[in-house]
Amino acid sequence: MRVNGHDGTAALNGNEGTVVINGIENVIKDWLSFISRVEERLDLCFDNRVPSISIEVTAYKNAYGDFRKRGIKSRVITEITKENLEYCKQLADIVDELRHLEGVRGAMALSETEFRGATKIQAGKPIAQAIASSVKEIVEQQHYVFNTFWRLAVPAKQRINELEKGMIHYETRIVNDGQEILQEMRRNNLDSSQLSICTSTGGLEFSYRFLFDTYIQLLEKQKIGKGKGIRWVTTICEDNLELVRKFLDAGIPMRHTANLPPMNFGISEKEVHVTLEKLGREKRIQNLIVSNEQSYLQTFAFMFERWWESGMDARERIRQIEEGDGEDIEVMPNSVLAKQRYLEMVRSAQREVMLISPTNNAFYRQLDVMGLMDILKEISKRGVHVRILAPAAKFIQEELEHLLYSKPHENIVVRFIQEASDTKATFVIVDKKYSLVTEIKDDSKMTFEEAIGFSIYSSSRPGVLSYVSIFENLWTYSKLYEQIQRVTSMQKEFINIAAHELRTPLQPIIGMAEAIRYGKHDKRSQDELLDLIIKNTSRLQRLAENILDVTRIESQALKLHKESLNLSDLSADIVKDFIYRAESESLGMVRVEHKAGEDIFAEADRARLTQVIINLLNNAGKFTTKGGISITLEKRNSNAVFSVRDSGKGIDNAVLPHLFSKFTHSDTGMGLGLFISKRIIDAHNGKMWAQNNSDGAGATFGFSLPLTQHPGKILLTQ
Repeated sequence: MRVNGHDGTAALNGNEGTVVINGIENVIKDWLSFISRVEERLDLCFDNRVPSISIEVTAYKNAYGDFRKRGIKSRVITEITKENLEYCKQLADIVDELRHLEGVRGAMALSETEFRGATKIQAGKPIAQAIASSVKEIVEQQHYVFNTFWRLAVPAKQRINELEKGMIHYETRIVNDGQEILQEMRRNNLDSSQLSICTSTGGLEFSYRFLFDTYIQLLEKQKIGKGKGIRWVTTICEDNLELVRKFLDAGIPMRHTANLPPMNFGISEKEVHVTLEKLGREKRIQNLIVSNEQSYLQTFAFMFERWWESGMDARERIRQIEEGDGEDIEVMPNSVLAKQRYLEMVRSAQREVMLISPTNNAFYRQLDVMGLMDILKEISKRGVHVRILAPAAKFIQEELEHLLYSKPHENIVVRFIQEASDTKATFVIVDKKYSLVTEIKDDSKMTFEEAIGFSIYSSSRPGVLSYVSIFENLWTYSKLYEQIQRVTSMQKEFINIAAHELRTPLQPIIGMAEAIRYGKHDKRSQDELLDLIIKNTSRLQRLAENILDVTRIESQALKLHKESLNLSDLSADIVKDFIYRAESESLGMVRVEHKAGEDIFAEADRARLTQVIINLLNNAGKFTTKGGISITLEKRNSNAVFSVRDSGKGIDNAVLPHLFSKFTHSDTGMGLGLFISKRIIDAHNGKMWAQNNSDGAGATFGFSLPLTQHPGKILLTQ
């Protein structure tokens, strides 16, 4: 490192290097020079003292405005607190996206090729010393750190709302005291009943030195049935064989996976601990991310399970290293030979082929020009499963529909991903034993031979399974992306419906209230207006209660007050009221038939179960204009079964799979009733279902609850 007291950019002279810049004027001058060279995107990460500097120092604030004029995208991570809230609000208005991360420290800025980091920060004062670097390895490392923090951070809008509404929950934090970190890790290990751990070789050494006794205690819990033990994924090589044997001898199951990312993490049933540092036997962790948020637990658990499933048993890996089993890895500069190997691999498949085409042209070259689709159809007929990840371009979807769906091939499944313009390789995996990765040299060429540069063929189990893991992750994410798109669409539709449903009763309430206030009415007319106001107010109340119920369900705060109920009496009373209301409101039903025989008892919340039955009856009434409604309560095995059969129009086939989901479209309301009803029945350890009637007329909705043997009063709260 070279130290420079003046202009750091001058010290670099356009070459790769690292310098320290001293003095406020020099730091600002370097910053302005640095941002003038940014071409596409600027990433910034700084602690809670810097937002005030970004807003109050004119040179910095003006720079953000200049980003947008030049079309530069800016992402910013900081810690949003009560003290810097107003500065962060202003900052959120002048950058493309701002996120909050609890406990973030220091300050750094990243362009495509350069890094800047502040060494001395004082709130409200310009930075007086900074580090500037254009060393490729440093820049890449800092990009990795930033992107990791970005995934952990939450949107600024969410954090600002929490602060302004007084609801602050510190569920994710960064611990940066070495002794405190060790205490946190030991506490979590000793309090847990199971651990899933993924470490580098250095992380394995660190764990053995500082935490091994806690693993032994957890294994002792497992022996007496109070825990599920430990699973461990790491990269096993000649250098750590003896250490791995110590873990295996202690009774810790381990698997080997090559090319693990540069991070170490451990997941218990309560928390996830993550560090991005390079660890060793003697070095302690300096920064640890600790979170109990479900989204982080699920993300890291998903990553671990993928590596565990595709990993090699540690003892097999040790045997492989000791016996020197050969593994074939071949670099192929000749694209003609690479094409031949590609087609031979696919033809020889016995169980499965995984294929990724990251760009539109790569897809066209492989499946059309090379004739690969014909081979895939051929092998699929003999039971080989084919999975393809293709770009989500319209012409590709149309092409696949023509090639596959005109004559369905059940063993070929395609999912779509966004075209990755910066991706320079495609790969195919056969039977999870062989892989071929091909470098895209010129994606504009239409033949494989012209477009492809080097190719790498491998039968190395760790290498192939690493590509399998990548494929499986992308395959899962593509499905999640489709689900997110569908849920987003449903949420937008729900908001529109909710707005309409809330306006519908409000408008007549306001209109009729004004009519009473300013009009001259006799008592009869006034009573009619008041009846209408009460009716619409009740409707508004039901809408509000439904929305509150959804909130309780999603926050797991739905409480049941159970007692032993005679379902025959309860359902008879509800049906009686329903028939009276149906007749008074002229719903047009020919008949309502209620079948209930002997007394049937179940432990249930009277109010909630009444809510479910009324919802099913109201739904049947909405869609039945002729024919009738048949209501049945009976015993089946050890369950009480309640069902409502109507003669309406039935359930649309497109809606049926999502009928009990939130935001499912309803022609007559917000579509929350069935979602709430099913969750209530689920909370009673029951089941709810719906199906179209076999005669084609109407549908049947029903639920079952466990029977109670003794009808004595019992009060339960859960």
